[in-house]
Order: sequence, then C-alpha cells, then structure tokens
Amino acid sequence: MSHPLIPQFDALLGHAPLGAYVVDADFRISAVNESARPVFGDIPGGVVGRDFDEVIHILWKKDFADEAVRRFRHTLETGEPYVAPLLTEERADRDAVESYEWRLDRIAMGDGRHGVICYFRDVTDRARGEQLSRRLASIVESSDDAIVSKTLDGTIASWNKGAERLFGYTAEEAIGKSISMLIPPDRLEEEPGIIARIRRGERVDHYETIRRRKDGSAIDISLTVSPVRDANGAIVGASKIARDISQRKQADATRQLLISELNHRVKNTLAVVQAIVQQTLWNTKDPADFATRFAGRIQSLARVHTLLTDSTWQGADLRALIRDQLLHGSVDETRLTAWGPTVLLAPQMTLHLALMLHELGTNSSKHGALSSTGGWITVNWSVKDAMLHLKWEERGGPPVTAPIARGFGTRLIEQSAMSEGGRAEMLCDAKGVTWEITLPLPVSSTRVAAKPEAEMVASATTLDSPAEPPPILAGRRLLVIEDEPLIALALVGSLEAAGAEVARPLGTEREALTAIERSDADAALLDANLHGKPVGEIAAALTRRRIPFIFVTGYGRESLPESFKHAAILTKPFTDKQLFDAVTALASPSNVTRLKA
Repeated sequence: MSHPLIPQFDALLGHAPLGAYVVDADFRISAVNESARPVFGDIPGGVVGRDFDEVIHILWKKDFADEAVRRFRHTLETGEPYVAPLLTEERADRDAVESYEWRLDRIAMGDGRHGVICYFRDVTDRARGEQLSRRLASIVESSDDAIVSKTLDGTIASWNKGAERLFGYTAEEAIGKSISMLIPPDRLEEEPGIIARIRRGERVDHYETIRRRKDGSAIDISLTVSPVRDANGAIVGASKIARDISQRKQADATRQLLISELNHRVKNTLAVVQAIVQQTLWNTKDPADFATRFAGRIQSLARVHTLLTDSTWQGADLRALIRDQLLHGSVDETRLTAWGPTVLLAPQMTLHLALMLHELGTNSSKHGALSSTGGWITVNWSVKDAMLHLKWEERGGPPVTAPIARGFGTRLIEQSAMSEGGRAEMLCDAKGVTWEITLPLPVSSTRVAAKPEAEMVASATTLDSPAEPPPILAGRRLLVIEDEPLIALALVGSLEAAGAEVARPLGTEREALTAIERSDADAALLDANLHGKPVGEIAAALTRRRIPFIFVTGYGRESLPESFKHAAILTKPFTDKQLFDAVTALASPSNVTRLKA
C-alpha cells in the first residue's frame, strides 16, 4: 500500500481477505491491496496514481463505468456510504461476465482530506452456480416429466408441477409423505430393491413399472432414479424422474393386437382358399374346368377383400356388393336387375354373402337362367325387424327340375346363411329357380331409402361336388364347431371322406352348447374364436362331457382360453394328413383336456 492512508488502516488493508482500493480527493487511485489487484487486469504501468474515471472505463462497459463514477463522487462529496446489490456485468477489457459484492465508505486521508475506500468480493463462481441452480429449478418446475426427490427412508422431499399433473397430488399434499402412496399394493416390493441400489451408489435407468394416481387409477411409467449426495459425498436420498408411457404402452398393445389380427386373418383366408381348392377339386373331374371354377371363386374372394379394404374393414353396402360380385361376366347387364334399401353389412357377413352371390351367379351362368339367351334374374331385398330378406329369382331359363344331389354351391349357400344365424332355401318350380335368404342385421346396419332404387347389374362365373381320401377314420363320431362356412364344409367333407360320421357343423356358441349336451361324439374340432368371441364355455362343456377336442385356429396359442393354454391345436391352414393325425390323436380318453383347478 502507498502512504496517503491514515497509518492504522495501512496494515489492516494490506492483509484484508477482501479486495480493497482507495480513490483520493483528486479522484485518483491511491492504494490497491493484494486481493484487489486481479480485478484491475493487465493495465500497463498499474493503476495506482491514475485517474479513477479513466481506469474504470478501461475495465467495464460504459453504462456501468458511468454509474460507478457517479457513486464514488456521491460518497466522496456527501460521506454517505453505498452498499451495492450483487453486480453482474460484462468486462470491457476481456471477454468475460463477472459478479461482485461491493461497498463504498468515505475515509480520512493522511493529508487531512477525504477519500473513498471500496471493499469488494469476487462472487463470480458463486453467482454462476446460483444462476445454474435457478435455471435448473426452472427446468425442473416446467418439465412435463414428474421430478421428485426423497430421503432414503422414502419420504418425499420435493415435488414439481410435472408430478402434480402425472399423479394428481399437489406439492403440499405430497411433500413429507411416503413415496409408497404412489405404489400399487402388488408392487410395494419394488421400492426396497430400488433403495438398496441407490445406497450402493447405483443409478436405475428407464425402469418400466406401474404407479397409482390420487384417484386410484393406474398409470404406466418409465422411472429413472439417481443417488443424491451431500457436500461430503455421502448418499442422503434419491431423485426420481417418472415419464408417462401409457400412450406408448397402449400403442404397443394396439400394434400387437393388429399383428395378431392380421396373422389370424391371413391364416383364415389361406384356410378358406385351401377349402375352395379342396371342394372345387372334389367336384371337378376335368383340369380345365377345375382351373375355371377355382379362379372364379378366388377372384370373388379377392374382390370382396378389396371392397372391405376400401372401407378399412368397416363393412360394405349391399348394393355395392351385389354389383361387385355379379358385374364381372360376359352376360348383358340388362338381364340382371336389383333393388332394395341401403343396407350396411358387417365385414364377416360381407365375406359370406359375397361367396353366396358368386355361387348363385356361377350356377345361373352354367345351368340356370343366364345359360340361355332369353333368361334373366332379379334380386330384391327388404329389411324388417332387423332381418334382411333377400330374394333371388331366375326366369326364362332351361326347364327346371329339383336337383337329385345337393352340390357344393348349394351347401355353401345354406351353411353360410346358417353361420350368420339365418337361413337359405331354394325353391324350384315351372317358372324357374328362386332362393330366399334371411339374415339377421344389427339395427345400425339399415338406412332405408325413401324410394328404393332399381339398378341394373350383370353376370358372373361357375359351380361344383366331393371326392375320396382313404377311410382311415371309419366309425369315428365327430363334432365340428366352426363359424367359417367354407372351412366347416371342408372339415366335414374331409372327415366324412375318411370314413368319419360328422354331425351338421355348429357355428355359434348357443348351437354348440346345446348340441354338446346331447352329443355322444368321440371327439370334437373347436374353432378357437367364434364370431370374434372366446370359446372358453364351449371348451369347458366338452371337458365336462368328457369329449376330447382340439382347437382349430388361425391365431397363436395366446388366443386360447386361459384354462386351456396348453391344449392341442390345429393351425389354419392345414392338410388332410394333419387333420387326420390330429383327430386320430384324440381317440384316447387320456387326451381329454382338463380344466385347471
């Protein structure tokens, strides 16, 4: 220090832990202690003896420098001390932002005049820490994630807005309470394990679990837990970040459901195609005729799938379905007329009715009214008491006689109607062939037009009858429970051709339960999903009656009723050999599936 100071201040100022410097009555810097020197930087020649106004404008940006000069002059002139708030300013002499706490006091100088002494502390590091802490606090408070801290005994210590939104508790309701209030009873054992890992200094990353909201509802979350340490490094608690993953979980479940449904639909479609091949082959001797009939049926199936895909599998309009199935042919469209109200069909009924219409059109083109030049067809329908009444009439064709044997097409039409809970009846008289088809409809399926429209539509394709694998199932009495008519007919045909005695296929739960109570069957084949519903009751009824059975399914084993997860399955599509092997394996009473206790 230099000597203008009163002697008693000299030694004290020189060794003070605070930065200090003196500005004399001539407004020159007269003394600077060791702690203050770094703040003045590298001004050539030092700062002692230099004009304070000049020095302060070298060190700091103009606005702050001007304000500092004003404060120093005010204290020098009035003797009024000045205690500055925390100062954070940008330096002019170097690329830095620095923070200081400082104070000004007037003091007596050795020459009898007054000067100003400035005490200051560099708090740049502390201010940066506090600024970061405030920034982090702001981030925590505005985060969409729940951010919670707790002590090692599980007491909640902090609770942000994200936690309020996620769990429903306010901070006042949560802080001081046990974290266990968020944990469902069946998951309470998770907490001790997490705390044990935290005590070891481990971090728990992206732990997926379920927690409970204030209203009692469950929520899927992803949890990250980190140790919290004190100033000495000891672990004193844990911080938790919980993220709501319920939408992702729901999306995963939906995706899995769609994949499962697609798997089922593809396999079921392949099984239908397999049944078409089999039935067409059994009813056709000539290869060229087989190719024509098979192609027609596959094209019919493909067209109805396109129709359903266009509506995202919501169903189809009946008039559009009739046009789609009967317009593809070489017959003049003026020979076909259709009219009736607007009717929206469910997807499954759309598929079944499409195949029925195809068979009707094919049979008419080959044997009926559309096989002669003067023939014609009318199709009309009405809806009464949630029942669809569809009438197919052929006139002007060859002389009609009642068929001696019922072919595949006739049986397919009848079985398809029955599988939907309706009926189909063929009437033959001197005028021609008439089919009356009745099908149940949900009320929402019908929108009756004020004046039903008449539309002209046109023709289609071909018909069929079965052949014979070896009678390896002779004497076996079997039940077939299947809601897909083509698959049901194929099963029955294959089993009967192998010598089995098969009752009429059953397509609904009610039919199946009624038949099982009266049945003396040796075994049963059970579709694992009837009209979109599980078949646990049917499986249980078969078990009670001690009738061995095998699930026939396009789904995987996960689709089976819970008590029958390990039952035998026959996966669609399947070969006759696989079918016969499966049925043969059911012969032993030891193969009866038992209900779990």
